Amino acid sequence: MTDIIDQAADTEALWREASQKLRHPAGPTPNGACHFCGETVTEPLRWCDENCRDDWQARQPRSTPR
Repeated sequence: MTDIIDQAADTEALWREASQKLRHPAGPTPNGACHFCGETVTEPLRWCDENCRDDWQARQPRSTPR
């Protein structure tokens, strides 16, 4: 028979697993160039502006929950 502590641990494990599946990747590593258009940017930036970021994200394959 399980007690409330065991039930809480099981529930937490389920939520943690679900959130890991829905988590978006952190993205590419900064390399001094915009990852969409190639324009030079200062680190730690990865894109030259929000439009390039949004365009880059739109072209990434969507991960589907398992």
